[in-house]
Amino acid sequence: MKEIFPRGMPISIQGDGSLDSGLDEKEALLLRFIGKNGEPVVMLLDLAELDLKDSVDGSSPDAQCIFKCYERALDELDKRLGQHLNGGTWRKVFVNSSLDGASVNLGQHRGVGKLLGDAVPMQVTLHAAAHIVQLCVSDVFELCEYHAFFKELVARLCREYSKSGKRKKNLEELAKQIIGAKAFKLHGVHGIRWVASIRNVLAKVYRMLHLIVIDLDERAKFGFGGRAQTMRTSDEMFIGVTFTHPDK
Repeated sequence: MKEIFPRGMPISIQGDGSLDSGLDEKEALLLRFIGKNGEPVVMLLDLAELDLKDSVDGSSPDAQCIFKCYERALDELDKRLGQHLNGGTWRKVFVNSSLDGASVNLGQHRGVGKLLGDAVPMQVTLHAAAHIVQLCVSDVFELCEYHAFFKELVARLCREYSKSGKRKKNLEELAKQIIGAKAFKLHGVHGIRWVASIRNVLAKVYRMLHLIVIDLDERAKFGFGGRAQTMRTSDEMFIGVTFTHPDK
């Protein structure tokens, strides 16, 4: 690397906000550089807590507060890897940052990217590629007439088996009896990272679809005739039976 970059290896960072279970505002920072084989290497730089006192008003996670957080994390990098950096500091080798498209990050006048550029003029801030793809996919799905129905259907299915302990237990018992394994946990669809979230949920639904159908079928038949029905109940038991749809 010293032969390729005699003045120090260039580095870049990727940053995004993270709110932990304690509701503490944090920033997840990834460090990106070129490895020995010439391929890019990405590693966790820090999961740094914001100091809201660094903000303009002293109480909010604004661009100045986030920039100060990044600056502290990179200063710590100097202490650990400064001998590999030009001049012993990240400010001499920092060439790029990748952030999502929020105005707090990409604002032309006071965004985090602008503040990073003021500190290191040679660096370039880019709108994160994954975030652009996410926004593109969201826009495309808005053109699908059935998208809203499909999304709500999946969300209702997740709520059905994640909010009720009794229904979750029924599904787990079916999984144990039929496939001899545990049922997957169905969590809600995350609105921000919808593509990855819906992919994970649908993968679980697909693998448990036969169990879900059996459970829903047994529950649907439970009210007919005043007693519980099973998958082996004769079809004649339902002739002339009427019921009211719960949404009506």
